[in-house]
Amino acid sequence: KGTRDLLPEDARKLQQIIDVCRDVFNEYGFSPLITPAFESFELLSAKGGLGEAVKDEIYYFKDKSERELGLRFDLTMPLARVVSFSSLPKPFKRYAIDKVWRYDNPASLRFREFWQSDIDVVGSASLLADVECIVAVCEILDRLGFKDYQIRVNSRKLLQNEFEKIVEKGKIVDVFRTIDKLDKIGFEGVETELKNKGFNPSGIVKVLKLNNLSKIPDSEGKKDLEKFFNLAKKFSIDKKLKFDISLVRGLEYYTSVVFEVNIGAKVSCGGGGRYDNLIKTVGGQDLPATGIS
Repeated sequence: KGTRDLLPEDARKLQQIIDVCRDVFNEYGFSPLITPAFESFELLSAKGGLGEAVKDEIYYFKDKSERELGLRFDLTMPLARVVSFSSLPKPFKRYAIDKVWRYDNPASLRFREFWQSDIDVVGSASLLADVECIVAVCEILDRLGFKDYQIRVNSRKLLQNEFEKIVEKGKIVDVFRTIDKLDKIGFEGVETELKNKGFNPSGIVKVLKLNNLSKIPDSEGKKDLEKFFNLAKKFSIDKKLKFDISLVRGLEYYTSVVFEVNIGAKVSCGGGGRYDNLIKTVGGQDLPATGIS
């Protein structure tokens, strides 16, 4: 369930896409990294990473020595482990193109086993790293012939700052989880779920409808976004970007700027953002990082 065979015609198409991704990544100076299909559950469930709740979303199992393991959920957690226990020069720019597994309910364009094409920059706090990742993705989509695509952008810091005025700080992550479902359940569904969780949804929904960056109060998150959009203009990708204050990305490890790639009729085909605390969380150095899949 949720897997598929690719017969020669489709397999060749997939190989062509992978070849384009690999060519662009190499041109942008990213190095390949290959990691095992499974990781320790301790890594996958790290607090501040994917969290303990990830057990319901992954293929979790024990091996013959009773070690807790899981098939990799994404290609970022394995990267965090590698960087934590190696002495790679920084900044380290890596790409990985491989299969990942999620124990989702399969739906339209959603599978339990699927391919991810991922780039990350570890060791740079500059927003240039974030913009470079998006520029590379834009080039891939252009080479593949996509014209109707858009990249939504927001900042977790900005949203955190706004929500701290109306929500208890320790409960904001729970609000983020509900907001992440906005595309699927709409504002009405978000309001209902927030009520069921004990939140007053009116102030939260009001924030989510503030889609003009210039009208939002000054904060560190707002300054990051303004700088981000200015850099994007220099790389001529600004017309592909759109500020969307409702974008949070579901994973807990994101800390600042986040982005999501939409093609055609709002079909999400990629996303990412900055995760400056993850390497330290899994036992490595305190290293800033950003990436997109």
